[in-house]
Amino acid sequence: MNRPPCVLIVSGCASHPSEGGNRKRLLNLAVTLREIGWKPVLLYTDFLPGDMAAMRQWWGEDIHYQPYRPGSWKWMFKRLARRVIPEHGGLRSWHRSRLYRWGSGDPKQDALMARVPVDGYYEPALDGMIDQLHTRYHFRAVIAQFVIMSRALLRLDGQVRKLVDTHEVFALGDAWKTAAPAKLWLKISPQDELMALNRADTALAIQRHDAETMRKAGVRDAKVFGHPVEIASDMAVEAGLASKTILFISRGHPFDVAGLEWFAREVFPKMASWLKPEQVVVAGMIKDVMVNRPPFTFLGRVADLAPLYAHTRAVIAPLHEGTGLKIKVVEGLGFGRALVATPFAALGVEDGANRAFSVAASADEFAASLKRIMQDDDECKRLMSGAAEYARRWNRDQAAALQAVLEA
Repeated sequence: MNRPPCVLIVSGCASHPSEGGNRKRLLNLAVTLREIGWKPVLLYTDFLPGDMAAMRQWWGEDIHYQPYRPGSWKWMFKRLARRVIPEHGGLRSWHRSRLYRWGSGDPKQDALMARVPVDGYYEPALDGMIDQLHTRYHFRAVIAQFVIMSRALLRLDGQVRKLVDTHEVFALGDAWKTAAPAKLWLKISPQDELMALNRADTALAIQRHDAETMRKAGVRDAKVFGHPVEIASDMAVEAGLASKTILFISRGHPFDVAGLEWFAREVFPKMASWLKPEQVVVAGMIKDVMVNRPPFTFLGRVADLAPLYAHTRAVIAPLHEGTGLKIKVVEGLGFGRALVATPFAALGVEDGANRAFSVAASADEFAASLKRIMQDDDECKRLMSGAAEYARRWNRDQAAALQAVLEA
């Protein structure tokens, strides 16, 4: 019996709970690998802590854990606070509201205080684990999640296909020009990022613009592997049409906060005559981050997003800054919802504009697009149908792209 080829994924990001874009990308990468006939094996170090019980249940015997050892007493103290303070308690909300002011309690945020060499984020004990796992699994490929895990590629010989899944482009990209540095979680030099990316045979870019940026900067090979998306088993068209709510989902990244503030300040007043504030539903930990929340319905963390999407008529992506592909955009399409996005939020999926979703460049256009969706069933159904069709084709394209890179 032929065994599937094994691919090692080295990640400092957890796959569960799968509520953030980076976690969903890791999880959906593993799903896609299985679909194209590869066996994913996860080597996880808790740079970003997750739910180990849920991860072991999903990955089974193919998850291996190496504790991430903090680099300073300050980070250790804050990480302890994150574990001790109740998630929904007032103290936790106070803690999270200051997330981007004085650090989050995890190394990715505290890196903002000083530029750190890219390998300064790497857990050295991973090297020995990689050697042991390679003896057991005989990997055909290895994928480092983010450039901060790229040192793992050096442990495997030239027979193993080496990839870096970038998620985002940092110093080599133009994010520094469009966003305040305090909103970017990884602060490294262009030289470090280029060196880390060129450790790989191929760097996986989450969208075409990122791939072009990397090539211009001197990355030897950059290919596009967009974020595979969960496809809803039931698009729930009738439930969506019966709904009168508009949905925005965010873990609380500053880019999302700025986008929701723009929507509340510039767009919602243009809709106030026909839409009540409570009809705008905001889900996720952004509830704990926003200091001055608009009078929308804030749900906080939602364990299962499928029912929420099913009973939503429209999804919004009012973003004007950020990095990478906007996961909330492709996720909304995967659930077959009518979506309105700014041109910036639509980067990477531009070919679906006005067919799978509506693009609005100004506050007036954003309000007008939402009015059509909320008041015209035919327009809403057209976009729902286009979203579902686009998401299915999108996943097929990403699976083909990943298979081509692995077999190159």
